Amino acid sequence: MKNCPKCNGEVGDNARFCRHCGSKIEQEVKKEFCEQCGAEILDKSPYCEQCGEPTIYAPANNQNDDPWADIDEKNNDPWSEFKDSKEEKPVEEKNNEQLAEEYFQKAREAYNNKNYSSAMEYANKSVELGSFKAYNVIGLCYSNGNGVGKDYKKAFEYFKKAADMGFAAGQNNLGYCYDRGEGVKKDLKEAFAWYQKAADQGYDVAQANLGYCYQYGLGVRKSGKEAVAWYQKAADQGYARAQNSLGFCYEYGTGVRKNLSEAVRWYQKAADQGNVYAQTNLGACYEFGDGVAKDAQEAVLWYEKAAEQGYDRAQNNMGRCCEFGIGTPKDLQQAVYWYKKAVDQGYTPAINSLADYYENEEGNFEEAILLYQKSAEKGDAEGQYSYALFNYFGHGDFLPASKDKAIYWLKKSADQGHEKAKQALNKYNNGQEPF
Repeated sequence: MKNCPKCNGEVGDNARFCRHCGSKIEQEVKKEFCEQCGAEILDKSPYCEQCGEPTIYAPANNQNDDPWADIDEKNNDPWSEFKDSKEEKPVEEKNNEQLAEEYFQKAREAYNNKNYSSAMEYANKSVELGSFKAYNVIGLCYSNGNGVGKDYKKAFEYFKKAADMGFAAGQNNLGYCYDRGEGVKKDLKEAFAWYQKAADQGYDVAQANLGYCYQYGLGVRKSGKEAVAWYQKAADQGYARAQNSLGFCYEYGTGVRKNLSEAVRWYQKAADQGNVYAQTNLGACYEFGDGVAKDAQEAVLWYEKAAEQGYDRAQNNMGRCCEFGIGTPKDLQQAVYWYKKAVDQGYTPAINSLADYYENEEGNFEEAILLYQKSAEKGDAEGQYSYALFNYFGHGDFLPASKDKAIYWLKKSADQGHEKAKQALNKYNNGQEPF
């Protein structure tokens, strides 16, 4: 090991670039000396210019007992016997590049296989041999806390190195850091700028991110038309998230003429790749007959695929289908099972669904009240309305009646546009009973 002359970071003996600061490291030229007189051997001369004796660069002795001696004395490269000595330096550099790429591919494979310690090891080796792409892998490890302690600041630094060298994935990830304020102050305009750089190179993930920025006006002026254009680019490359987003645009007429059958077509493409959002959206299309013939059983099939992958919205939909027998036999036990799955993730519609189930199916008002309170405190308008109603009438010793609390939650719900809450609040303000 040796130290980088710029940042003093420790690097490998053969490193061409510092993995800490990215600066190029000049290789030391090893000096050789004549074994007979001690004079320095210049230009790999086969004979010493001082005493005339053969040097280590003289032709190999055919009677040498070690058949690899002539190779070992060159550069410890077992393939050197196939090289022209005049081409030695360029070929050596090419091999370093090939080795760096090999380590990068191993790092990426290890990362995808969740073998994060190996991913870091291979990535660092790749960086030392000059691969700027490997900075991105190291950044991902720090960003997600994979194989190392989570450190957004370090992740940002490594993504920046990859991005500055023009690596599209690094540019996209740097944009994400600015987007979320991870390791750097949040800056949506800067996020957009880096997404743009990566998208212009054809990187599908960045194209989808750029489309999202245009769709919701993040760091750029809102434009549904531009959103669709970028989603289309990524979708045409087969990127599932973009295909789902494009389907959404066609379903709701965002930046394009509303076309439900086209929405279904794109949802289907993404759903077939296992995208949980598309699977759930496709299920809803089948359930309500949007852009496709109504088919409740097909809806349940797609909801279940997404629910089994842990998507809370799909889990709630499965609970609803099981509770009311939509596309599947009515099964209250299964309904509760799926509702609870979504509730455990904090999904407020599922909290309300489970509360409603306890209230109306089991008559378990205490459990229902606790769930409505949880939903209300999470800011859900429906939960706030239901919790207001329970506070108004009370429930024995478990929940004493309180008009003040009821009106407080009614106002919270009405402020979000909940129609029943607005009507109840209007009655109250006119001196009538709100419920």
